[in-house]
Amino acid sequence: YVHTTVIFIMLIIFSFAAYGSSGDDSRLYGNAPRVFEALEKASIHAFFDATQTENVIQSASRFSSLGSFIENDGTCYNRFRENTGKSCSFTKRGKTEWCCSSSVASYLGSSYCRKMGSNDCIDVSTTQHFESTECDTQSGERCVTSFLTMGSPS
Repeated sequence: YVHTTVIFIMLIIFSFAAYGSSGDDSRLYGNAPRVFEALEKASIHAFFDATQTENVIQSASRFSSLGSFIENDGTCYNRFRENTGKSCSFTKRGKTEWCCSSSVASYLGSSYCRKMGSNDCIDVSTTQHFESTECDTQSGERCVTSFLTMGSPS
């Protein structure tokens, strides 16, 4: 019991030290606003750098598991990566309803193919394709979902 108590006390001390403080220069941990800022930057990286059009997908940055949060609620961002304040979300398309051509299949998994026309459409894998219609894609807006907000299915 003594060891369990000591471990429990150490966990409490670490929690307050790491998450109650302002963090360090990495800006990856610390108080709630700092953690939120880091998660927002990760989402922006995923939807701007790791999702590219079919003709340049081979040079896309990497981001693991975009499919794990693409159906969360999001916000439209303009081409300068600024939050516009408009809400958006992605809905799943059929397994064979590709956004780009199926020739991009070998790049999917850590990079993603995006096609922006009258809507915002992303191929996450060979069987997962998602579409968003709330952002003004004609002016360069794109939907960026959040790690923190989950939409209601109803």
